[in-house]
Amino acid sequence: MVRFLSDSDENRLKSQASIYAENLSNTCRNALNHLENFLKKTLDSEYALFEEEGDFEPYNKKISKMELYVIPEKPQPITKEDYTFFLRVVDILLKLFLCVVLGIIFCIFLVFFLLISALVSSQLDGLIAIYIVTIFFAFVFLGPNIISCLNRKIIDKCFLNKIKRQRKTEWERKCALINKINENVQERNKKIVKQWEKEKTEFLRRQKASRYKYNKLIKLYEKRDTEGVIFYIKQVLNKLPSINLSFNDIFEDDIILDNQKVAVDIDYNQSNGLLILNYPLPDFEILKKLPKEVKYLSSNNTFKPIYYGEKKLKKIYNELIYQIIFSIINAIFSGDRKRFVEDIVVNGYVYTLDKSIGKSCNTCICSLHIHRKEFEEINLSMIDPLQCFKRLKGLAALQLENMTPIKPIMDLDRNDKRFIEAHSVVQYIDKGTNLAAIDWQDFENLIRELFQRKFSKNGGECKITQASRDGGVDAIAFDPDPIMGGKVIIQAKRYTNTVGVSAVRDLYGTLINEGASKGILITTSDFGSDAHNFAKGKPLILINGNNLLQLLEDEMHAQAYINISEAKKILAKKG
Repeated sequence: MVRFLSDSDENRLKSQASIYAENLSNTCRNALNHLENFLKKTLDSEYALFEEEGDFEPYNKKISKMELYVIPEKPQPITKEDYTFFLRVVDILLKLFLCVVLGIIFCIFLVFFLLISALVSSQLDGLIAIYIVTIFFAFVFLGPNIISCLNRKIIDKCFLNKIKRQRKTEWERKCALINKINENVQERNKKIVKQWEKEKTEFLRRQKASRYKYNKLIKLYEKRDTEGVIFYIKQVLNKLPSINLSFNDIFEDDIILDNQKVAVDIDYNQSNGLLILNYPLPDFEILKKLPKEVKYLSSNNTFKPIYYGEKKLKKIYNELIYQIIFSIINAIFSGDRKRFVEDIVVNGYVYTLDKSIGKSCNTCICSLHIHRKEFEEINLSMIDPLQCFKRLKGLAALQLENMTPIKPIMDLDRNDKRFIEAHSVVQYIDKGTNLAAIDWQDFENLIRELFQRKFSKNGGECKITQASRDGGVDAIAFDPDPIMGGKVIIQAKRYTNTVGVSAVRDLYGTLINEGASKGILITTSDFGSDAHNFAKGKPLILINGNNLLQLLEDEMHAQAYINISEAKKILAKKG
């Protein structure tokens, strides 16, 4: 049967939809307020970092233990409410019978005392009369209880014993079944608890290792070590408020204003305290998805987002970009408690589509150089970010929303004195090449070529280092991925023996000293179990000979082979 909405129901639903649309509009207004007042929202935050001390954070994962089944209560005594019709009839008849029997007994006692009173002297008549009256009242008051007691015992004995036994047997059966189930549940709960304790131990171990690494880098910052300062500033910037806006209620996708294609890149000059920062900025095209309000159209029962005009959007975008720039500067200078940073150069980059070539590119749209003394003279809560940017002689595109590229005031120097010119090796690799027997320098160049090909897909690069005094680094890659990227340390081991844990441990130490985000160890042989165990839970990737051959074929379409026994003989002949 089709049920139509009444007018009152329809009006109620329309009213609810209008309220919902108003709530969405308020969400949009709050988002705009967040963007327009981004700088002010960042001023009250505490950005200084210290070593982590005290107790570990609690392991909050809950145990989903299985509940035990409850043992049923013992069967209750059978009451008259449980009697069948037959038992009720029997109960009545039995009570009548017992009343008759009790009456007969009373009559016998009465006759007996009357006979006695006739035989004995008249002096005892009073006493006998008292006995008769006493027995009469005893029968009157005690008789019903006696009848009920006898009646219940007779019915229990003759009719209810079987039912009681059945109930008791059924109860014992249920108890036995539940006890058996509970034994299994308790056994499973023990396993759950044991697994939880194991995970907790691993969690605390990782937390301790993470805290140790964090504190070690904080100590490097205290010593004004370059890697320590860079790590410290990155952690400071992580404390800036997010610019992500979510409108899942009315859009299929979130509006993400954070630039997800470009990682924060930092360089620090220890001698003069200059910090150069390449920072990802939101794209104007993404900002266009920000709605002004949401209206409910009752005619077709839909929600319609209303968007800002182009002029308003440009104003919002320009103000936001300059607010972000000064928020970054404030966070760095405020968080740098040792005052190691004297000058900051912020280069704002946007990863966007270059419509002139139809490809995505990383474009610098603004650049600002500011000294600490200049910063300390500024009252950020009262400034106009655009006017302040111009006063400090910052460089920016004439119209930021057009993404016109500019030349940064200063850019990051990725040159490393350890880097050397590399030569191509892959062109000489074919099916007849035993990688385990080639020259070790050729092997390092081959690995550099392999990862240059792999990282260049995302705009990264890979460079080979000198053979000596390289700190255990054979190549260094720069991965621009914002989440998994960063500086990658690569070691190449053209070995004919199994690689032990010491090589993996050395790589991990180098990774920490270099301030890298990931370490890769490649060998033509294989890794021992102790090496794999040490690498677990660490940002280390171990690539053995078989994986290397597969990578070469997938990335460079180069085919070779690895024969350890043959390589040992060849290398032995070469001395």
